[in-house]
Amino acid sequence: MKKSIIIEITCGLLVLLFSYTGFSKLFNHAVFHSQLIIFPILKHAEPFLSWTLPICELAIAIMLLTQNLRLIGLYASLILLITFTLYLTIMLISHIDLPCSCGGVIQYLSWKAHIVFNFFFIALTVTAIFFHRRLNTPFFVKPKVQSS
Repeated sequence: MKKSIIIEITCGLLVLLFSYTGFSKLFNHAVFHSQLIIFPILKHAEPFLSWTLPICELAIAIMLLTQNLRLIGLYASLILLITFTLYLTIMLISHIDLPCSCGGVIQYLSWKAHIVFNFFFIALTVTAIFFHRRLNTPFFVKPKVQSS
């Protein structure tokens, strides 16, 4: 029972996070687009990322709301969070002081605070994946009994 509550809470938080950031990037697309252009690593991928990233965030939120796609959504969340965290770490190590293109109030976090924020969500997501797999995968399969 506790495991399913943790899964539900984690999925709910991830839905809020990805819906919020995805819609924020779409509604303020000009700002998001201009911020991506100034990022050294991303400036060449900007035409693709400026639309794909928020759409992916919203697609992940929908997967997390759909029972049959929830585990895929959790894995996609984990991949996206790890990717964001690696990018933030590179930015922090390189001492490049650029604005965050996350959208909404999250963009006001420092790079370090953002990394901590992401690690929190990564830990939640890993926990939810673990519990989801334990609840939905049998530990053993009963052998079929042949009737004579």
